[in-house]
Amino acid sequence: MLKHLKFKQILYVLIAVCLIVRFTFILAVQQLPVMWDARIYSSAAIGLIHYLNKPDRFGHPENDTSADSTFFRAQFEYEMKNLIQGEQINWLYYTVPTSTEAQDFLFLSGPIYPIYLAVLFYVCPAGDFILVRILNVLIETLCLLLLVLIARRLFGERAAFLAGLLYIFYLPFILLAGMVSPEPMTILMILLTSFLILQWYDRQNAGYIYFIGAILGILALLKPTAVMLFI
Repeated sequence: MLKHLKFKQILYVLIAVCLIVRFTFILAVQQLPVMWDARIYSSAAIGLIHYLNKPDRFGHPENDTSADSTFFRAQFEYEMKNLIQGEQINWLYYTVPTSTEAQDFLFLSGPIYPIYLAVLFYVCPAGDFILVRILNVLIETLCLLLLVLIARRLFGERAAFLAGLLYIFYLPFILLAGMVSPEPMTILMILLTSFLILQWYDRQNAGYIYFIGAILGILALLKPTAVMLFI
């Protein structure tokens, strides 16, 4: 059957199946609560929004004294409910941070993902986490496309088709679509860098080097440990 189908047709089928599987998962299956690392990224985004109009306080945790921490924690909870009107952050046995403490979370892993969430919360303050998950599905579809193209370049069309199927139905990757996590974006940056390296090798165009460097810079700010893959 594969012999009678062109590669583009197979690729379109893989993309359609990927979208169906992941949209079905995020819309029909109850998702994990927004907790653990997800609460850190989400809190950092809320803290960043809080300081957009207060640049004199940004980066100054000494202004958030213990005497007024109760007020600032209440202020953070109010802003969280205002910006995230659907699903809320699940704190479990952790203490709700102040806005300043939430801002400091920006530097725990890398600032790119909290900034990304801050933009989503600011632009669309209702049902934000479903928007995050929808964008995860689109990001993962781009990952599938890049993976298939890379596999085709290295191993041929049949291997590319099998790699695409494995990616679509591999459960950990499906679960990523429902998580508030930088992992989908990190995988995209890794695959995009690998794809551009192959393009540079085939065409010897110095322009690809600049794109590769820029993407690695973004990757370092998104998930610093991921850059080690290319060193």
